[in-house]
Amino acid sequence: MADSSAPSDGKFSLPMVTEAFKQIKKEDGELDLTKYNGAYRDITKLLEMLGTVFSFVTSDAKSKIEILEAYRASEQGEHYATIESMLQYEKDTGIVLDNKKPSGARTLLRLHRALKFIMEFMNRMGKSTSDAKVSTMAYECYHETLANYHVWIVRKAAGMAFYTLPTRKNFLEKLCKEEEDIVLGLISELADTILPVYEQTEELYTKFDFHELP
Repeated sequence: MADSSAPSDGKFSLPMVTEAFKQIKKEDGELDLTKYNGAYRDITKLLEMLGTVFSFVTSDAKSKIEILEAYRASEQGEHYATIESMLQYEKDTGIVLDNKKPSGARTLLRLHRALKFIMEFMNRMGKSTSDAKVSTMAYECYHETLANYHVWIVRKAAGMAFYTLPTRKNFLEKLCKEEEDIVLGLISELADTILPVYEQTEELYTKFDFHELP
């Protein structure tokens, strides 16, 4: 029997994204920045599958990933091999304080904040029951995470857009053509896999005192 959780167009599947996040942590314990970018690209495809409602996240994420990829491909690329090495290098050189262009640390911080929203949303979806509303879960997760960093007009537009999300049944069918309990398990596994990556990045930003970068 064919694996109906596999992507029909080669662009996305829940197991594929979960595996991508599992690959981020290297054997030495550091977080591979290139693999982080790749996993993030994959998860934006998840949001794009649900329509334009999440474009305020996906469009910004894509531009931020491109900035980090450019740093990795630059002459200083060796310093951008891992999140740890990037933060240390930019602190030591003062790049993080340069307002002429976005630093890698500042750029990753924006992705990190959005990842918390995605992770929380996936976590609640995975634990949801048949009477749950996707729009309500998305709205609540947004206001507990990303909304703290958005201006009023963006918060207002996002809040209105969430109410155009599909029903829970349609949402799950868009993500994976499997039985509901299997899909919920895959969603929960993805959220659980993102968590240690998020937590380690959070600890690094605390260590370097970079949480409040402008």
